[in-house]
Amino acid sequence: MEIGKNIKKYRKLRGMSQKELASSIGKKHYKSIAKYESGETSISVDTLEDISKALDVHIINLLGLEKEHKSIFKPTVDIKVDTSELEEFKENLEKTRAMINEVNNKEIKIDVWSEIRRNKPELLKESDIRIIDTERAHRIIEARKPTGKFMTINNSMIVAIDNTSGDAWTEDFNNFLVAYKWITGEIDTEEAYRLDEEVINE
Repeated sequence: MEIGKNIKKYRKLRGMSQKELASSIGKKHYKSIAKYESGETSISVDTLEDISKALDVHIINLLGLEKEHKSIFKPTVDIKVDTSELEEFKENLEKTRAMINEVNNKEIKIDVWSEIRRNKPELLKESDIRIIDTERAHRIIEARKPTGKFMTINNSMIVAIDNTSGDAWTEDFNNFLVAYKWITGEIDTEEAYRLDEEVINE
């Protein structure tokens, strides 16, 4: 189940560079894709969905499960917009989410608020960052509104969304303070990745 290698395979089949793929899913730096492909950074469900759309490939192909689960999925071109098909698609999407969690071994439920309380809660009071759940984060990334700065936690990763310009720039971090410095503009994306790596290696 090597997700990173499959992302790289389909990206090359589409003739896309890491930079192009990163830009298409709202990442500021190509290193985010490089980390996903190398397996250095775990990938959230929402990010994997965005990558599958950008590469025009099913998530099950990125997971390497197409042979095992072929019968419960239909190619995108076969999906018809009617009630029964939409319900079936939603059901299959939920199955896909469950498989991603199983592959990543990230089925731990994380309380966003308790996580933030452990990490300098006064910083949020002094800023305009809003804490949201993953469902709302996904809607903001899709719709590019409302504008503002947002944070959530998805599969143990701190997800920072800078939508002040309406571009919904999104980055995943292991450390809250690094995410905070990135979203407030104290450090750029490259520096944020460097600091986040140092935290992982400590």
